[in-house]
Amino acid sequence: MILSSCSYIVIVHDPLSAKEHVELGYTYEKQKDFKDAIYQYKMAIRKDKHYDIAYFDLGNALFKEKNYKDAIKYYKKAIDINPKNTDAMNNLAYTYYKLGDFDKAKFYILKALKLEPNNKAYQDTLKEIESETNQY
Repeated sequence: MILSSCSYIVIVHDPLSAKEHVELGYTYEKQKDFKDAIYQYKMAIRKDKHYDIAYFDLGNALFKEKNYKDAIKYYKKAIDINPKNTDAMNNLAYTYYKLGDFDKAKFYILKALKLEPNNKAYQDTLKEIESETNQY
């Protein structure tokens, strides 16, 4: 008796767009399921390597996990793709602030404020950085 086996290769097509992966990631993030959020943001990036929002949101999820060094990498990538992404600049500044690198923190928050001088959140970030460094 001869037994033979067949193997099947299944290729699963991911029907979700990059934007849909980001939306799903955001849903996980709101539920504080950062592992699945991070996975979804990475899937969004695989779908569209030029989608700055996916990099930004990935940075946010990593920040919430206190993975500041990787968060920095993704915030910078979001800014590289979209040099006007002031939210990424603000969050990058705050991440550097959390790491105690006040010079880089101030550099990025001033860059964001140059583009959006009336943004209250960015002004608050600058105040927090300056209060830590006693530079009023």
